[in-house]
Amino acid sequence: MRRLLNNLTFRVLVAVALGIIFGIVDPEHAKAMKILGDIFIRLVKMVIAPLIFLTIVLGIANIADLKKVGRVGGKAILYFEIVTTFALAIGLIVVNVTKPGAGLDVSQMTKGDVSSFTAQGKALSFSDFLVHVVPESAVKLRDEPSKLHLRAYLANQEGGFAWADLSLVPPDVREITSRTSQGSALAWSTFTSGGVPPSSGVSAALAELNAAAEPQAVIGGLDAAAGLALASYLRQPGYGLFFDPAKNHDAWVQTAPLSEKVAALAAELVAALDARFPLRPDGDAAAEEMEADPDEVSGFEQQIATRSFAVPDSTTTAKTRGSAQRAFAKEVKANYGSQCAITGIKSSDFLVAAHIVPWSKDQSIRLDPSNGICLSLIMDRAFEKGYILIEDDLTIRVAANKIEKDGELLTLLAQYDGRKLNAPKVCGPKREYLQRRRGLVEDED
Repeated sequence: MRRLLNNLTFRVLVAVALGIIFGIVDPEHAKAMKILGDIFIRLVKMVIAPLIFLTIVLGIANIADLKKVGRVGGKAILYFEIVTTFALAIGLIVVNVTKPGAGLDVSQMTKGDVSSFTAQGKALSFSDFLVHVVPESAVKLRDEPSKLHLRAYLANQEGGFAWADLSLVPPDVREITSRTSQGSALAWSTFTSGGVPPSSGVSAALAELNAAAEPQAVIGGLDAAAGLALASYLRQPGYGLFFDPAKNHDAWVQTAPLSEKVAALAAELVAALDARFPLRPDGDAAAEEMEADPDEVSGFEQQIATRSFAVPDSTTTAKTRGSAQRAFAKEVKANYGSQCAITGIKSSDFLVAAHIVPWSKDQSIRLDPSNGICLSLIMDRAFEKGYILIEDDLTIRVAANKIEKDGELLTLLAQYDGRKLNAPKVCGPKREYLQRRRGLVEDED
């Protein structure tokens, strides 16, 4: 009896049976227990990739005979094929016997309305928060929750494998490897990092600032791109250990802290850089090409989900503008089915999420999806210039008097005059925003 109680398969079957009984007896409380299942699944996902990897590597390493490796591999493939066939057969039998969905009257189902589902996805409950505390992967980078990045290093290597020598990795990573052995192959640690690692151009500028007798004089020798990048970095300097998945064995980046000299002058340098290289009020098309910070994008997406649409000028950098536009564009383009609301163009390379009330005019609604329309590049430019206006009833009006000297452009735009804007899936443009846009165009005239 004790042997049966200690059997893992028996315990799993008992747990399944208890779960079924619980669901029948008290279905409401059983639903509330879903959080435990979600956390368990995420825990399994977290360990499965490294577990499989280490099992294969250690298994091969402990087999001296390569022929035996081949035989084991062949048996594994055969076992996989047999078990998969049985699983498919069981699935087909169950479907044909139970006939799930039989008798369901699909004609009574609501078609095309997904607003109820999208609304559910906007809120983040306390139980959702607890579930998301547990990661899905043991090694994960910012916006890549399901990828496990692996690098293999060799100790004391020379010649052809010197590029993979363990001495090339930062000390923190080497410390982890020192805790492994043949008997204990798994060791792990968390690394604290923040900001962004400096680019080669930023690193060169920081070196010049540190060596110069008058650091502010270095700013005069920078071009606009280098100046904006340096200002952005000084606002949020990187620290700690970073990993670049685009690289191979040189993927680790140990960021050095700012020198005392540069750190003491950081605020003064940022002010000087902002004065020399002020941010331009670029349009939405240009903003979508700007560099974005994945952490900022994620933060802005959460803002949109909680209906908080403000992006204050006091915290806005060139990268912030790109990050905000990335999150805003994701919502707006999805709302219009990833096609131009005027022409119907669907190629993603030619689509822009255009602000109705321009970015520079109102900080409080910069992320509001109802302040956006998905347009093609040429329609975005025409809308930006006031050649196209949208009435409250979503009728398109072309300002022919502004473009009468360009016959080709007038011919292109005139065909859409009087048509209706293609209806969005969820939220349409707010009348207030359309009215403000028309007012801004009139003021410019």
